[in-house]
Amino acid sequence: MKVVAFLKQHFLSIFFVIFSFIYGLQVYEVGNNYNRFDKVINEDAFGYYIILPAFFQYHDPNFEFLDTVLRKSEVYKSYIPPVINTIENGEKVCKYYSGVAVLQSPFYLINSILFEDKKSETGFQKSNHFAILISAAFYLLLGIWGMIDLLKRLKIHPLLTAAAVSLSLFGSNLLAYASYDIAYSHVYSFFALIFFIRAAYIFKNKLNLQSAIMCGLFFGLIVIIRPLNGISVLFIPIIFGLKPFIQLFHKSYLRLTALAIFSAFIILSLQSIIWHWQTGLWYVYPYGNESLNLAHPQLFELVFGYNCGWALYTPVPFIALVISLLFLFIKKQFRQGLWMFVFSFGLLYLLSSWYYLHYGCTVGCRPITEFYGPLFIAFAYSVNSFIKTNGAKIILLVFTAIGIKYNLIVQHQFFENIINWCEMDKERFQMVFLKTHEAYKYATSPFWDFSSFDKVAPMKTVPIQKKLSIDIEKSEDKFQIQLPELEANDSTLLFNLKLKGTMFDEINDSYLRILINDNGEYIELLNLLLRRKMVLANKEQTFIYQFHVSKSINKPLLNISLESVNNKAKTDLNLEEIEIKRVKL
Repeated sequence: MKVVAFLKQHFLSIFFVIFSFIYGLQVYEVGNNYNRFDKVINEDAFGYYIILPAFFQYHDPNFEFLDTVLRKSEVYKSYIPPVINTIENGEKVCKYYSGVAVLQSPFYLINSILFEDKKSETGFQKSNHFAILISAAFYLLLGIWGMIDLLKRLKIHPLLTAAAVSLSLFGSNLLAYASYDIAYSHVYSFFALIFFIRAAYIFKNKLNLQSAIMCGLFFGLIVIIRPLNGISVLFIPIIFGLKPFIQLFHKSYLRLTALAIFSAFIILSLQSIIWHWQTGLWYVYPYGNESLNLAHPQLFELVFGYNCGWALYTPVPFIALVISLLFLFIKKQFRQGLWMFVFSFGLLYLLSSWYYLHYGCTVGCRPITEFYGPLFIAFAYSVNSFIKTNGAKIILLVFTAIGIKYNLIVQHQFFENIINWCEMDKERFQMVFLKTHEAYKYATSPFWDFSSFDKVAPMKTVPIQKKLSIDIEKSEDKFQIQLPELEANDSTLLFNLKLKGTMFDEINDSYLRILINDNGEYIELLNLLLRRKMVLANKEQTFIYQFHVSKSINKPLLNISLESVNNKAKTDLNLEEIEIKRVKL
């Protein structure tokens, strides 16, 4: 009984420890499997981070070190992310705001003191990548702790608290930005938004100097991470109602309100100081030609579009939003329900008005990830009074389990390039829906365009004349062919495999698997999902599968097999011949 009582009393503390451990495993697994430990400071993360070495190490407001130092390094000699814009006065400015760099700065400075070799330091060493990774994981877990603490203060049922916290990370695409692209702004915004709401709750109950200052500081931090996130101030009345905040403008509380605003201004002034250091101006618009187009929002596409649509790729937060609205109205909290609808619609409207709807190649709807903390806080608040019976708890657990499972599948699809990060449509989405088999890898990506080499004469043409067949009783058919010996060099070999085949009009997920070896050494493994080249029809179709090998190869041995993902495919495939060309890509 003492053990049970102890577990009940410390349930959320134990949950946080287990949650942190599982998250740590996720970061390690993603970093190890997808080689992300050396790519922490990449693309957008490069832009958020670059202010730190520019200020502390190079003392270079014009970012000249990008050309004088980084382009001479092995890692950055061919590509540096385009993160610097030139403004009207000719000065250069980092297009990203400084809030992420402010949060990263303690980790950057500690790393510089403890680990960097001053003679070879560029600011982008492996230790810098690791320090920034640690900073992102730290703020993510700190945000999770703040979310748990706030839900405890709101007297949310512990089981519902655990479910809401779990879904905010493992049931959403925030997971990708807390493990794969870990140093983007999203985990830092997630932390800041939660702590702002937490500070607002404390301020509501303790109208004192400390709580006023904390409210202002965290709101200022939210804005200098990403200005659009300032809309989060409108979230507060959803949980706390309008009355407590209207009272802040009563003359009795004006001193505290002014102190909160002044604290926010102090943080906001950091951005102005950095801009002045870079350009001589106290305010600039750093995004250049990138802007909101409020007259042409793409709201439906943002939420339901097949290319990164929020409700399709991350349905759990979307469903949680709908449930929150529904239950607020069921509880007759009409003002809060209406306010949440207005807040949510306004946020989605603004996000859908950005000049480039998909915000780059992304894992689902990227810009809304930082709002999952407030969203699941609202979810827990709105359904809390209904989590009393065992039946309700079972429904909650089932919803959580299914939501996390779906999200883990979708995230796996992104990481494995089963889902195309940049270009998806209805046909591609349906083709790979919940598919995880290796045959679907790159199935939604376009084929390489080798048309420029059509006039290049083949160096070898090898007849094959082999028929492969599979059906319900035989799910695999394979053979092996040794190609003629080639002179090994570093140029690219282009293979044109000519085939004729029939995919019979049934459920068909057959694929061609080609394993290439050279003197027993593994060279390449390729999978071709046949529906990308053929249609389901009881007639023979002719096509060419083109693939290339960039490695030096002398004696190509091809192991070719026709296989089925689910053992239900019926397919005949005739391998006619293979042409080999040597080209320069």
